[in-house]
Formats: sequence, structure tokens, C-alpha cells
Amino acid sequence: METSERGRRSGDFPPNEAEEPVGADAEAEMQGPPLRDRRGVGRRCRRLLRNSLTLTLLALLCALLLTLALSTLLSFPDTLRTVLHLPPPTPTATLLPGADSIIWTHSVPWGTLTIDGRAISGQQVGDSQTFHTLPSGRHLIAYRATHFPVLRCQLSVPAHPRDTCPVAPHGDDPTSFTGRTREVDLRATPERLPPEQQRALLAAIDAVLAVTQTTVPVAPGDHYQGTAGMVQTAAEALTATLWSTRREELCRFCDADIAAGATAPAAGPAWRIQLFLQPHWRYTTTASGHVVAENAPSTPPGGPSDEATLFAPVHVRWEGTWQVTVPWEATGPPASTLCTALLMQLYDRLAARPGFASANWRETVEATLPGISCVLSLRRYTEQGLPAAAPARFLLRLGLLLALDAQAHSLAPDLPQANAHEQALAPPAAPAGGQP
Repeated sequence: METSERGRRSGDFPPNEAEEPVGADAEAEMQGPPLRDRRGVGRRCRRLLRNSLTLTLLALLCALLLTLALSTLLSFPDTLRTVLHLPPPTPTATLLPGADSIIWTHSVPWGTLTIDGRAISGQQVGDSQTFHTLPSGRHLIAYRATHFPVLRCQLSVPAHPRDTCPVAPHGDDPTSFTGRTREVDLRATPERLPPEQQRALLAAIDAVLAVTQTTVPVAPGDHYQGTAGMVQTAAEALTATLWSTRREELCRFCDADIAAGATAPAAGPAWRIQLFLQPHWRYTTTASGHVVAENAPSTPPGGPSDEATLFAPVHVRWEGTWQVTVPWEATGPPASTLCTALLMQLYDRLAARPGFASANWRETVEATLPGISCVLSLRRYTEQGLPAAAPARFLLRLGLLLALDAQAHSLAPDLPQANAHEQALAPPAAPAGGQP
């Protein structure tokens, strides 16, 4: 009994007596999930953290590699230039006005021009007044025409020292007609034809000149220059026939370009070749055809020589053979250069007279007429620039210089005076008080 009581006082319980825990549910709630579950959550958190750090490091590494790649690509040309010892790049120049404009010269109508493989219109090539605009950069030019060497060259915009196209030299004057426009020579000139084609072309020109004749009626009493260089007066109606021959000793082919306005528009543009011509007059009686004078001169005695002043074109086409026409068949070769030379010679001759040089004279080619004929005039003006008198007018016709009026006869009394028929050939004179 004592033992039992002592045991109960000391708080001991019998071994087989189970004491029920107090507040078991509340304690379980305070302790949380089991330890095994808590360890699994920790591992997942650590795994997510490691993955995030890995992705961040990978992103940083990719950004670094991309930066290195871009810097390498940007510096690669300089690195390559350094390794290969290439010259530094030329800075891009500011394109000045007109620097991209091109004029094509010395072409033929049957030629073909290509730029970077693209054919260009013949109108843009043949007209020397037409400007062709090229885009910036390097361009490959090719020009092909039958009988001419093929031209292949390089042309850049803006111009580059390594360009190979033949460019005509000219001043860099923006105020001029062409300004900074480059004139590219396509080199289709008569001199570049093979020798056998040059001979064939000249033979075709000579054949056409031989049959190209211009006739002028000569009334009784008209003046003309005979074979011996003497002034002749027609005793009856005559027919003056003009024809021309080439003066090859001066220049075989003087100049060449494309004539847009040819005598046969249906045939298209022609190749216009300029020549020095020697004109000749033949005089025959109109009634019987009897030859009165052969190979008579076409300029006054002592005047400028024909071969030095008469400059005329012929039109040429290639149609399997050389086809030649003359644009002046109905009127004779153009006489503007000859008339100007005669006017200057007349002025120089009169300037030697006393008192002539002290006056204010103006010389003019008033008109050009068929058959190597023209009207020249000299007119005196006051110090204020007003006409002081009617002009002194002269007529070049049939190889003679005639005085058309009293003023001309007074200035040059040694010249023959024009008759009524010859005076009627000239256009009316301007009024004495009129403007020049």
C-alpha cells in the first residue's frame, strides 16, 4: 500500500497504464508537414534557382559573343586591307550638279550602246544636245557598230581615276553649256573605218557629188566670171550649172556626227560627214546647150579660195552598202562661211581708204541665196549707235561681187554694178533710219 501511494505521489504510473496525450491535434498543426515533404520542397527551390542562374549566364554569354561578332565583322574590311596592304577606301564625295550627266559623241545611227547590259535608245546616243543621267556607282559601257572596233570601258559616277572610257577634256565650268557633264567619245569616226571601207565610202561620196548639180538661170545682161577670171556679160540666156568635188588634200573627213533631220525622214537619222568642197560653174546656152565656159571660178578674183571656206555636209547610211545623199542638192553647197570670209575681205580692203577706219561701220551677211550667192552689207553708225545712212549692199553671184546700190558703188567703184535683174534677186534693203 505504501508503495502504491508513493508511486502515485511521485507521478509514476504503472507500465501498463497508457496516458493519453493532451491537445494532440493542436500540436500536430504547430509542427507543420512531415520532414520528408519539407526536404522535397527545398530541393525544387534550389533546382529552380540553379536553372535561373544558368539561363542568365547563357544570355550574358550570347550577348558577349554577339558583340564580339559584330565588332569583328565591322572591322574585317580594315583588317583585310591591312593584311593585303590595300590602299584605304576613298571617302564618298558629294555629287556636284551635272557630275552624273553624260553626252555621247562620235556615234553612228546603226550602232548599239549598252550600259550594264541594257541597251540605250538611239535618240539619246545620237543627239549631242541630249544629256543622259547615270546613277551613282561603277558602270560597264559597250558600243558596237558595223565596221568599227568594239568599245568596252568603265565609267563611274562620280568620276573615278580608274575609269577607262575616253572622255573629252573640258573646263569644269558650271555656267558653260555642258558644265560638269562628261562627253564620252564612242570613237565611231570615219578615220577608224578599215582602209577598204574608207575607200568604198569615198567612192560612194564622189559618185553622188558627180551627179548632184544645181542650175541657175542667167538672163541676158547678167554678169558672171569666165574661165580666165574675167568679168563677162551674158549676150543671151544662159544656164549656169554648179557641181562640186572633194578637196581631200585639206582633210579627208573633216568632221562627223549624227544628223537627226535627214533629207529622207523615212530612212531614219543619217551619219553626217563634213567635207571641204571645190565648187565649179559650167555655162551653156539655154537654147542650144553650147558650152560657153567650163570649170569657171565661184569666188571673185583675189577673193578667198574655195577650198579654204566652202564647208558642206553629206549624209551617209549603212544598208549593206554605203548610201550617200546631199541635203543641199536643190540649192548648192551652203555658202555662209564663204560669204563671211568675203565680207571680212571687203571690209579690210575698204578700211585702207582715208577716213573709212575712223567711222563706225558694221558688216552683215543679210541673206544667203541658192547657187553660192549672198547679200553683204556695210553700214555706218553714229557714236550713239544709230544708223547714219542706208547700208552699202553687195551681191555675190556667179563668182563675182556686184555693187547693188549707189552707196556700194561709192565705196567700191571698181566692182561691176548690178543690173535690174540682179538687183531684183536681193531682198529689199532696210530703211535708212531703221535698226540693223
